[in-house]
Amino acid sequence: MQSMLMGITLSLVVLAAGAPTTLGSKELKRIQGKWVLEGGERNGMKLDFKLEEPQIVLEIRENKWIFTGQEKGKIIAMDSRILDIKNSEEGRVGEVDEGIYKLIGDTLTICIYQGNGRNRPTEFTSKNEDTIVAIFSRLKP
Repeated sequence: MQSMLMGITLSLVVLAAGAPTTLGSKELKRIQGKWVLEGGERNGMKLDFKLEEPQIVLEIRENKWIFTGQEKGKIIAMDSRILDIKNSEEGRVGEVDEGIYKLIGDTLTICIYQGNGRNRPTEFTSKNEDTIVAIFSRLKP
């Protein structure tokens, strides 16, 4: 189950609707750093990663989307609710998945749709196997 969520999470790719802000935006600056995967949801089932060893770490450095030390994509645009990440993961190069995110304190929650076509989520739930929610906590230096 970890590899399934990790694979999906590794390839988080999201399109922006409307006019996204530039990569130097305050939104992008707010999510810089390292994030530990704490839990999530897929197909309506809750997933808990708090006790996983080693921890699954997402690093956002400038516009790079990095998991376990490997770049998996680049954030190409972002606004206050949506972000674009162009995928560079093997088997999904160039694919774009639609999603939403929210940042509350040191908790980053992302919900993406990875099925065929475009179908951006409107809430942070996964009602089918093509939608996933991932919850991260900021890794303290």
